[in-house]
Amino acid sequence: GAAALARQPRAAVAGVLIAAIGSASAATHEAAVSTPSHDAVNGVLDPSIVQQLFPTAAHPAAVLQKAGDLPPYWLVTSNGSPAGYIASTYATAKSVGYSGQPIDVLIGLTPDARISGAHLRQHNEPVLTLGISSGDIQRYLDGFSGFDLKLSSVEAFKDSGSVPPIIARATVTSGVIRDAVLRTARTTALRLGLIAQAGGGGVDRLGYA
Repeated sequence: GAAALARQPRAAVAGVLIAAIGSASAATHEAAVSTPSHDAVNGVLDPSIVQQLFPTAAHPAAVLQKAGDLPPYWLVTSNGSPAGYIASTYATAKSVGYSGQPIDVLIGLTPDARISGAHLRQHNEPVLTLGISSGDIQRYLDGFSGFDLKLSSVEAFKDSGSVPPIIARATVTSGVIRDAVLRTARTTALRLGLIAQAGGGGVDRLGYA
């Protein structure tokens, strides 16, 4: 306790404090980091992740698609029939968090231009020190399921009834994630012809505040 530390030599006390800080920092870092994905897009996705993104599909499988310099994506099939697509926010939008480090979320898209699910693949955000866990961020991402990409654009840092609300004490992180999810989803949907780019006086679906 504090009394015991007070009776120890200063060097010993400093050693104890440094060790404790180092252990806490290491634990926070370990908890924040998941599978690295910003160096390259892995061609094989864990079947459990594909099932998470397409929970109603029977035996979904994902195959990586590459087209020149365009961001890669995965084509998802269910029992041999097309079921949707998966895109990476970092591969598509180079999403970076409040920490300045990559955030990567995998986004599932249905053929009718809806978000079928979102999986937190990587982050190094300092929100863990505020008592917000990676599980909390994943639950936030779960709220995007069913979002219709044919709707008007949504501002990243303003709450809207069509998307999950910003996480208290993690406004920047959750706003960045929201922007990355919607930007990646709409960019991919436009590319694949699931939605059409608005023209003239219509809505710019890729315009975000």
